[in-house]
Amino acid sequence: MLVLTRRANESIQIGPNIEVSVVAIRRSKVRLLVSVPAGVAISRAEQPGGYIRTRVILNRKTGESLRIGAHIQVKVTRISNSVRLGIVAPLSIPILRSELADREVRRLPTSARTLPRAA
Repeated sequence: MLVLTRRANESIQIGPNIEVSVVAIRRSKVRLLVSVPAGVAISRAEQPGGYIRTRVILNRKTGESLRIGAHIQVKVTRISNSVRLGIVAPLSIPILRSELADREVRRLPTSARTLPRAA
């Protein structure tokens, strides 16, 4: 499990086209915006099935998690003035803080900057 700390309005890039953004942090809850490609399911871990949409906003408490597709899980491990998110994903999927993902794209030559990116 990779654990990253994020504040409100910061995000995590999972692979080239999945983004988990912290929309708001309130006392014991965090509001997350999850952006995925079309056809990928997003679900609360305690509620199988889930949503098949490209963007979903979910409220989570400490200890609660969400699933993205069949292989990615994001768990809220701590909430204070920032939120600590634990991400479980296959090792072949890169996980970056959004500011590092943006820096990596800027380093690429202009012709290679066509990576699909969640809106």
